[in-house]
Amino acid sequence: MSGVLPDNPGGTLWKGLRLVKMREADIALGQAGDETYMDIFRDFSLMASDSPEKLSRRPCDMRLSTL
Repeated sequence: MSGVLPDNPGGTLWKGLRLVKMREADIALGQAGDETYMDIFRDFSLMASDSPEKLSRRPCDMRLSTL
């Protein structure tokens, strides 16, 4: 296997293989998808359950509207 992987564990191919392995583990645990999207979704879900008043819309002032 020394012909496939570089001797230096900091090599680009080695890092790529580690990333693939980590990605496969995430998929196996049901964590597939865009990580940023999942973080934002989780934050909004927590905010909705902990502080629903933060998600309520303010009344619109028609004098300030540019429409």
